[in-house]
Amino acid sequence: MQQFERTDRGQLEELEVGSDSIASTEARPRPRAKIANEGADGLYSQTWFPVCRSSELSRGSVIGRGFLGGKVAIYRGADGRARVVSAYCVHMGADLSVGSVVGNHLRCAFHHFEYGEGGRCVKTGIGAAPPKGARIFEFPTAERYGLIWAFNGEAPLWQLPELDRTEADLLIVERDVDITKCDPFVVTANAFDWQHFAILHDFHSAAPMREEDIRWDQYSCGFEFTGKHWQGEDTHYKIDIYGTNIYLQQGTLNDQWYTMMLPMGLPRPGIMTAYMQILLPKGNGSTEELTRARYAAEALADMEMRFVIQDQDILNTIHFGAGYLIPEDQQFTRFLKYLRRYPRANPAKHYLE
Repeated sequence: MQQFERTDRGQLEELEVGSDSIASTEARPRPRAKIANEGADGLYSQTWFPVCRSSELSRGSVIGRGFLGGKVAIYRGADGRARVVSAYCVHMGADLSVGSVVGNHLRCAFHHFEYGEGGRCVKTGIGAAPPKGARIFEFPTAERYGLIWAFNGEAPLWQLPELDRTEADLLIVERDVDITKCDPFVVTANAFDWQHFAILHDFHSAAPMREEDIRWDQYSCGFEFTGKHWQGEDTHYKIDIYGTNIYLQQGTLNDQWYTMMLPMGLPRPGIMTAYMQILLPKGNGSTEELTRARYAAEALADMEMRFVIQDQDILNTIHFGAGYLIPEDQQFTRFLKYLRRYPRANPAKHYLE
């Protein structure tokens, strides 16, 4: 079997089994070419991060969440629109997530400084004019698929993906995922680790991934595959990775179409929050059809959670990186190149701290 070693130049060089370099008993450091961790040098992937579930945020309410090593306030105005902003008031640093919503503004509990469109301070409690230039950071915000999302940037580089079915026609079932102690890209990299599908998840009759079958774009990548599930069910899935943290699986299990989305938020470096969303057609909207769809979606969510359980102990303890690779790791290596090129930034850094 071929083996590969990463050289000092970061390239993979083939080593012959039985050669002196392989056969030597001399202790050698374990090679591991790392990807820059989220938060390294204060930078994070420029992607859409989920910050909470839609169900957590009623109209006129505000909640706080960790985000990119700091904290954000998430609020829903009188217009029903969710907004995500940096959590600390520019006056004296009070936490805006313990403040209140006034119309479409967020008001600080301490001195009633109010923040409006674009995070600008529009009012002070005592009636003085807002300080010139006073503003908090307002993240580009979207609400899709039962989640509230914030883009790490002044403006989004890309929009959230569209599904093969209309969202309004889909029922959503949600699960909390106990993979927390790694960066999101460690999870999405699994999509291109074909060996683990067969060995860990016991997929059968699935053809190995080929380079010509994979779509590589600037901000996303993906492929399709057909095989048999561990209980023999026929599967045909389209799998896409968006940014570095959104796993999107659409397709059929025994001819039943559904979507499993696993997007991951990032409260702070090295700690993530994963949200599993199962989306299934509602049918004709009758009580009977909705009940049938919910039972089916719950069963699919339980099945997908079994995959997660198989992965979670590994991913919560892994020291991720490319070491001694084999030819079957070619697509995994290609995904690492995608990660290395992916843009990173942190324009809200001084607002979040």
